Amino acid sequence: MSSPFSIFRRHEKLMMVVITGVSMISFVLLGAVQDPQDIPAPLFVLFLAAVLGGVFWLAGMSRGKGAEWGFSGALVGAIIGVVGIFYTREAGAVLIDNGNLTSQDLSDLRRQRIIANRFVQMAFQQTFGLGIEQLPAPMQRSYLFGYSAGEDIDVRDVVMGELLRRDADKMGMTVSNEVVTDYIKRITSKSGLMDALQRAGAQLDPQNRAIMSFYLGQLKEKPLTAEAFTKIRTQLRVSENELLNAIRNELKTVQALELLYGRNEIPPETFWEFYRQLNVRQSADVAMIPVSDFIDAEAKPTDSELKDLFNKYRMNPPGITPEGKLEEGRPGFYQPRRIQIGYLEAVFDKIEPLTGDISDEEVQKRYDERYLRQVPEGDKSRLNLDGPALPKPPSGDMPKPSAETPADGTPAPATPTTDNPAEPKADAAKPQPPAAPGTDEKIPPAAPMGKEPSSSSIIELPATQMVAFFQPDAPATPAPAEKPADKPADAPKADAPAVTPPAAEAKPMDKPADAAAPAPAETKPMGEMSAAEKPATEKPATEKPADGTIPPAPSTETPPAPMSDIPPLDDKLKAELREEIRRERTQAEILKRMTAAFEFLGDMSYRVLNDKAEATHLTLEQATKEIEAYAEKNQLVYVVTPFLSYQELSKSEDYPIGSAITRLGQRTTVTDSLFQSQSSELFRVNQAENFRTLSAFAFWKLGDKPAFIPESLDADPSIRAQVVDAWKRLQAEPKAKARAEELAKQVQGSDKPMPEALAEATVTGKEGSLFVTVRSTGDFTWMQKPIVPPTSMQPAGPVTQSIVPGLEDVGADFFPTVFDKMQPGDVKVIPNREKTAFYVVKITSRYPATAEELNKMRDEFLAAGMQQAYGSLAQRLLTQNSVNWAEELFTKHDVVFLERE
Repeated sequence: MSSPFSIFRRHEKLMMVVITGVSMISFVLLGAVQDPQDIPAPLFVLFLAAVLGGVFWLAGMSRGKGAEWGFSGALVGAIIGVVGIFYTREAGAVLIDNGNLTSQDLSDLRRQRIIANRFVQMAFQQTFGLGIEQLPAPMQRSYLFGYSAGEDIDVRDVVMGELLRRDADKMGMTVSNEVVTDYIKRITSKSGLMDALQRAGAQLDPQNRAIMSFYLGQLKEKPLTAEAFTKIRTQLRVSENELLNAIRNELKTVQALELLYGRNEIPPETFWEFYRQLNVRQSADVAMIPVSDFIDAEAKPTDSELKDLFNKYRMNPPGITPEGKLEEGRPGFYQPRRIQIGYLEAVFDKIEPLTGDISDEEVQKRYDERYLRQVPEGDKSRLNLDGPALPKPPSGDMPKPSAETPADGTPAPATPTTDNPAEPKADAAKPQPPAAPGTDEKIPPAAPMGKEPSSSSIIELPATQMVAFFQPDAPATPAPAEKPADKPADAPKADAPAVTPPAAEAKPMDKPADAAAPAPAETKPMGEMSAAEKPATEKPATEKPADGTIPPAPSTETPPAPMSDIPPLDDKLKAELREEIRRERTQAEILKRMTAAFEFLGDMSYRVLNDKAEATHLTLEQATKEIEAYAEKNQLVYVVTPFLSYQELSKSEDYPIGSAITRLGQRTTVTDSLFQSQSSELFRVNQAENFRTLSAFAFWKLGDKPAFIPESLDADPSIRAQVVDAWKRLQAEPKAKARAEELAKQVQGSDKPMPEALAEATVTGKEGSLFVTVRSTGDFTWMQKPIVPPTSMQPAGPVTQSIVPGLEDVGADFFPTVFDKMQPGDVKVIPNREKTAFYVVKITSRYPATAEELNKMRDEFLAAGMQQAYGSLAQRLLTQNSVNWAEELFTKHDVVFLERE
């Protein structure tokens, strides 16, 4: 047997050509693929064809058929490659018109998004020492890539990014390395941070915006160096090229979104419309014409009419089209989710008689506790208002004041006593006579009584000046003297004659003063004087008025004592206190009974959910019988509701538990609590209380039906009744509208106010029908600001549509009609949202009504500047007119999701 090498030696040149060719194919074609798993299908087929073709060619050379065998080998290799690709190819997870995405593709796109966002977060932290998660949500969205509000990156999000990238490539859009570098510089600079705050400013309330502006302004930026960039890249475990490509692709999707779909901008004129909606006020007279008054209870539709109506509206809920758009008054038979519950109720009126009678002693005790409580005395040691203690005065009698006075009436100067410096001066306490008229001499200030001239005094009292006041027209007989300490005399006038006070013999201070010459009381500083001690500025009662009449003497009657605010314990108050005690007792008894009922219902829930093999297991029917027996024994009521939708349960008058507030967990309505629960959460027990009916409940969920599209009228027992009611309403709707338009013409043609014009009108226009009721709305605006002001912990609420008194559930056309299409005096007919009633509306007044008032409002609008309320209105407007670009993008590329993550 010949050696294989002999064949090689025999065909050395030819074999070298083949090996060189295969090597070239391997290095050139396969070298472009980093991961063998990512090799393109055509290259894989070509590679197998070349290898097998070469092998077969060598095998055929010994037989002189190298070319034929080589061609056959290449064909076999190509077939094997195609079949292998077909069977090993990963199935597409998302079907797209220009190339499907596999699960691996989705994983790679998600990883690319994570790398880009993680780099942004780490670079921001490195620059400012602050995590992006500490910024408000609107500012975070300015930095991070993605299109969904949550933190998770779902399939739809990455597919949207890939579709935008493909559209960008189709348009020839490129993102250079310089653009990527500029982006990194912007997100790591102080100016970029403030730009992000400015872009998100409209979504922040003014207080938070001011706080963030101040806080971010204090941050110190640390430029991102090459070493920091390399450190971040190393921590992410990616190459520089992979990191730049991840950011490049994400930037490309952002630019494509801006170019293809852009953003809605609000023109300046729209802000004037916002101001008008908030400030234009008007009032109207309104009369309601209910459609229910025109329904023929005896009318019966045919089966064909019911089927046609059912098939037309079975796909949509009421008021919504199958495409999800609002359409007021549209019937709908799409069945919402419905829940059945059972509940034990402690009815207030049934528990109240069980609390017993209220004795008079209990009423008296409650009266004493409320109205006759003694106010506790405070700690007197902490209420010392007397100031510091003063030194005791010297013993013995006080020195007599000197009666010597110079002839000119000027008081003698005070001379300090040298023998006893601590002894008070006698002359300082003597009243000083006034100066003669026409003299320029001033009365020197007299030292207060008891003040010592020596500097050894412990407390220096402020110096005061005693001034004598005299009447210009003094009576011949002097009036009885008043105490100087209580009320000094009035000041003399410039032209008043000099009056010399009668001389009085000086007496010691410890003796009673003579009535003709009262001894001056101790003078206090003005800050320590009482109201009665301060000098009066009014004229005394003894002064004779200018017209010569003598004023009446002051009354000597004792003023009546102030009225007490403590009510007497009469029969009315006794009844109120008795009712209050009874209500408290009833509520305490209800709480006691419902706590026990909650525990009992919890035990029933445990036994129902217990394994059927257990001896304690109960079926729902058995548990219901035991609960009913428990309710009868404890004066409670057990109710099992039918399956109810959210609207039916929340507005039900027959089942008041729907509006009750839960007592366990989050405080919310029972309806919200039930419809937020999972459908599998059955027999879970909770408590609730209704503050309107004062009842309490212990309840559990017995059943949960998901929403569905009915296939026939008999798919659910309630569907046929819903279709019949909708048919009757549609038949009565034109009649109610015609009657409302008839009344509107009657009001428009009358010169009387609307209440008088419709005084004799009835709702249906027939005898026996109710009279039309006309209500005045009072002033109202289109939009109203939130009543509760914002706080540091609670931002301002959104601007909402005004609630007009007398109108229920007004439709979307009401406010545009009455504010934009009507003037004062106009009358129109407007339906409500569900077209269950028609309103006859007459505008009675409006502000602004004149051109001058309108110009004044425009000036006020310009002076007010931008307001926070505009942001809420702008968001509402953008939402109403925005395009769902994501759905539009999916529709454009025929996207079908075969895999959800």
